[in-house]
Amino acid sequence: MNKRSMIVAIILLVMSCALSVTGCSYFSTDDEITYKDVEGGKALTRYEGNSSHESLVIPAEVNGKPVIELADYAVSAAEYLKTITIGKNVKTISYRAFCGTVRNLTAYVVDEENPYFCSVDGVIFNKEKTVLVAYPNMKAGTEYRIPDGVTTIAGCAFYMCSNLTKVTFPDSIKKVEEYAFFKCGGLQHIELNEGLEEVCRDGFSFTEGLLELHLPSTLKKIGDYGFYAKTSKISSFTTKRRVEDIDCGKSWRPQTTGMGNSALTPSYVGE
Repeated sequence: MNKRSMIVAIILLVMSCALSVTGCSYFSTDDEITYKDVEGGKALTRYEGNSSHESLVIPAEVNGKPVIELADYAVSAAEYLKTITIGKNVKTISYRAFCGTVRNLTAYVVDEENPYFCSVDGVIFNKEKTVLVAYPNMKAGTEYRIPDGVTTIAGCAFYMCSNLTKVTFPDSIKKVEEYAFFKCGGLQHIELNEGLEEVCRDGFSFTEGLLELHLPSTLKKIGDYGFYAKTSKISSFTTKRRVEDIDCGKSWRPQTTGMGNSALTPSYVGE
């Protein structure tokens, strides 16, 4: 074999190796996941999926170091995923970790050995079950009753969950963090509890399908755009606490539609 033929043969061998689905395949699952070193271990910073992968398992370790964190937008480019399994060493989940194109997710699963988080019926909670961390966009059913004992709905927890039409709060809820129900377009009914004290920035913004909204007497603060909707369908809007007694941010109220949009004013129904 002359020199030219040998070079061609080597190139063909390398290309064959790269395209192979076994052995020295270049297109491995690991190549779709990016980690970075953080204090105490590794953080998953980027997952890029494709239509052949419907599940993601976040491992306990990578290169001998524990995977302890899911960073901002770590699993955002994942439109084909149906399940995500959280490894036993993950102790920090950014509230933006799943924001983006996670549109077909039916369940989160948390390793039973994880001391920081758990999953109940496909929903992520902290281990004490006082914080609802993340709800899968396409979980079966259109209504959800948040379990008793939950005090906080984490930021982006129900981010763009268009499948839901009704969410019921238990008496224990105190706080709805920012973007918790952002763009839940199918949501028609939210039963807010007496005991709720704060709705943070964009907590329920762009929930354009709401038909009614009743604010409890315990509500003390509403952040900027807390209930903002550009084309609201709300026909019944009441409050059990006078608006002037609530610390309200800018543009927090839903808007009417018509010749010119104007903010809805709730009717006071307190004693």
